[in-house]
Amino acid sequence: METTMVDSEDFFKKFLLLWSAQLISAIGSGLTVFRLAIYVFQQTASAMTLVFLLAFLPSLSGILADYVFTPLLVDG
Repeated sequence: METTMVDSEDFFKKFLLLWSAQLISAIGSGLTVFRLAIYVFQQTASAMTLVFLLAFLPSLSGILADYVFTPLLVDG
């Protein structure tokens, strides 16, 4: 089956449509998180601290698992 120029152009248009929709979605998600942070900060500063702590909790738990619990589990 040969790929013609029309097929390539149609594919590229669909790709651009999908890519631009994903870009708009990512921008919207980022703005939502940014606005949520501003709203929480306006309410109370301690709630803002809690939001940031919970946002970084997954990375902190990974560090804790790598450096604290792994040596305890290794036989040696």
